[in-house]
Amino acid sequence: MIKQEDLPVLKHLLDLIKDPKNNHGITLENLPDYVKENYPDRNKSLHGISLEFERLCDFFTENNIATTKEMGYGVLLISNTNTKDADIEDIFIRLNITQKRQENKDKKEDIEYKMSNLKYYSTWILLVCTIISTIIAIKSCNENKTNRESLKQLELKLQEKESELSKCRTLILDHKNQDSSFQSSSDKETLKGKRN
Repeated sequence: MIKQEDLPVLKHLLDLIKDPKNNHGITLENLPDYVKENYPDRNKSLHGISLEFERLCDFFTENNIATTKEMGYGVLLISNTNTKDADIEDIFIRLNITQKRQENKDKKEDIEYKMSNLKYYSTWILLVCTIISTIIAIKSCNENKTNRESLKQLELKLQEKESELSKCRTLILDHKNQDSSFQSSSDKETLKGKRN
């Protein structure tokens, strides 16, 4: 990945490649001295600087500005037909725009993935809730039907008891009527006896 700090070095290397006297190519020896001195590897090993040069060469080959050739002592950066028209800043800007688009696309895909997971799990949650509520509704209907049936049975029993009660009342009233007629004739006799 190329950073903003790499632009001066890349421009320097591009200028060297464009120079006709470097037609044979450039090596890590052509890196500016400040890159070699300020390289993060405190030991300033040749291997570390070589890796840095290869990273910069990858930028040139990936953007078709130059080609590389492996040599026994390292990588050789050679110009190609696109070298003279190349502009490092334009390429860098284009790469940044492409990178930001890719990041936005990745974020969008991540959000879409999370949303699809949310939809997936919420669908299952809704399905489970629907099944549970359906079971509860069926059970409630069955209980209501059972309650209605038992209520009807209770109403029938109540009607039977009321009819028995009304029969009992009728019998009691009939019995009272009979008793009152019986008492009234015996009362009459007693009254007759007392009068006599």
